[in-house]
Amino acid sequence: MENLTNQSSFYQQHGATFKAAYQAAYRQVLSREEEKKAKYQLKDWEFLTANLANFMPEIPERAYENIYHKLLINHLLSASSFNYVDLDSMKYMRVQGNTEFLQQGVQKKPKIFCTYHLGGYRAIFAMLLNAGYPIALVVDKKTHNQQKESIERVTQKLNEHNSSQVSVKILEAENPEIGKNMAMAVLAGYSVLIFLDGNTGVGGLYNRTEKQLKLRFLQQDIYSRTGIATLSFAMRIPIIPIISYYETVNGVEVPLYFADEPISPNTQGISQVDYVSTTTLKLYGFLEKYLREYPDQWESWFYFHKFLAVSDQRLPLDSIESKQMPETLKFHFKRFGIFKLNDEGYLFDKKTYRAYPLDSTDFEKLSQITLLNASNTQDLVQNFEGEWITKLFHNNILV
Repeated sequence: MENLTNQSSFYQQHGATFKAAYQAAYRQVLSREEEKKAKYQLKDWEFLTANLANFMPEIPERAYENIYHKLLINHLLSASSFNYVDLDSMKYMRVQGNTEFLQQGVQKKPKIFCTYHLGGYRAIFAMLLNAGYPIALVVDKKTHNQQKESIERVTQKLNEHNSSQVSVKILEAENPEIGKNMAMAVLAGYSVLIFLDGNTGVGGLYNRTEKQLKLRFLQQDIYSRTGIATLSFAMRIPIIPIISYYETVNGVEVPLYFADEPISPNTQGISQVDYVSTTTLKLYGFLEKYLREYPDQWESWFYFHKFLAVSDQRLPLDSIESKQMPETLKFHFKRFGIFKLNDEGYLFDKKTYRAYPLDSTDFEKLSQITLLNASNTQDLVQNFEGEWITKLFHNNILV
């Protein structure tokens, strides 16, 4: 791949355009989020802050808003740029690490490319096509429906640009036969590109199967699917982890890429169970290393709670416990949040990830309380019905 000097010259040449695009996206995101905030359409915000607090408690709360906005801006920019891949810029992509698989003359034997929703991850697909790999891209149903045409258009443009005929299969991760479909693609000469941190196939918060592996990730226990390592072992093909991240060059956020050492199942004597376990842990460890440095570039913050090993704990919202209330009370923002989905209001527990429906009256009352830093308890009891306030206090919604 081209060196950093050439890459920097490319961004120096086009830097003003990129800066203008970033500023436009910044204004668009902030305007949109202000509108959503006024209408309490805050589901993404509440789940993001819950995940940050639970997985990376070392991040101060004052950093959450900046992380939230940066994630939305980068997503907006990367989603739009994917629709019109700059073919000339492909040669300026900087890939560090073990890049043997990208070298000219290397046989494009089937491999599993494992990547993550970090940084400029969308370009990894184009990178592999540009290198001549037929790709079986594993995506969820929503991505398939929304981006299928864009993926096909990028493939066609790259083939025309390179005078090649590299083909792409798009496989739906939710398909009950996804394992068989990936294996068939490998047998047909395709390499598999799959996202380890996608939430597809997990089946919700409490749906766990024997095909999932419980492991420690950051500060939480999660359940992960093991299909990547299982396919590698069964087909005797290597896994190449690739990750992207942005760094600032001359005031412009530049997407960089790192390819880790291939993980091979050819080690003599290792069982499938051991290989799957150690490989899955290694793939998450690779992500964790970069996530600690670039937490504001990981889109999976918005849904990674679906991997969590959480209990089916519910608040006893209908019970009242007789205990002395303090002189002042305030909403427990560290533990709870409120949001609306369309017109339906919810109380969200950031510890258990439970969302409790609220009628319009209770939502309005809670929204008033959240606007106050603290209130005299006697005033709250008089203004909002004593029994209702007592329930909130008993459940630690007010503290």
